[in-house]
Amino acid sequence: GACSRNNETGDQAILLGSIATTATRAVPDTQIASGQQIGLFIAEDHATPTTTYTQNLAYTANGSGGLTGTVQYYPGSGNGVKISAYHPYNSAWTDGAQSYTFTVKADQSANADYFASDLLYSVEGQYARSKTAHNLVFGHVLSRITCELEPGDGLAARDLTGATVKIQGILPEVTVDLSDGTISAAAGAAVNIIQNNSYGAVVVPQTVAAGTQFIEVTRSTGGKLYYAIPAGGLTLTGGESTDFTITVNLTGITLTTSVT
Repeated sequence: GACSRNNETGDQAILLGSIATTATRAVPDTQIASGQQIGLFIAEDHATPTTTYTQNLAYTANGSGGLTGTVQYYPGSGNGVKISAYHPYNSAWTDGAQSYTFTVKADQSANADYFASDLLYSVEGQYARSKTAHNLVFGHVLSRITCELEPGDGLAARDLTGATVKIQGILPEVTVDLSDGTISAAAGAAVNIIQNNSYGAVVVPQTVAAGTQFIEVTRSTGGKLYYAIPAGGLTLTGGESTDFTITVNLTGITLTTSVT
């Protein structure tokens, strides 16, 4: 009892949880995946703060909304706090008011590389002193593409086992402003991104020109098929998932598209 840190105006722990807003039709991602780290920025909610905090604190998600990390405490003044956060954690991003370059992975076939490409941001909110956890709501900053393969003329489902999908000609870089989560236009040298068969591929928002050979499907037997962007181009928007259902035929591919 003498060591308790839970008095009314003294050191009361800031308890945190998380929610990731969904942007997918196929995979529920309403929570940040277990083991993934976020970066946390905390400040006292007052014009003249009396307490300072270490910035860019690393917290780890447990997959069901929980966050763990070095325990932080509300200011002894009785004021609340302001908190913003992002994912994935980067130890070099030390200033919450600064802009940094973020690059998606070219090979996202492994879950770890897909998650490392999924830039999330929780807008700064004001949080009053509370003995219950505050949920930080994260939004998807970038865009996502999923390609679901279905067998068509002359093929059976087994013929698509082991097939790979590449999203071609993608600009992979963006500058993110950590003060508000806004991003710059897509930049960098174009790359071909290998999709994760469970999650798809995270890409920087951009417009893909008409005529671009955008999707490459490679069957395990080695045959390659392509989908080119039609007239009008394709705009990939932050916070949205563009979902392609691709029918693979012996002579080519056809597809339907939806956006969530």
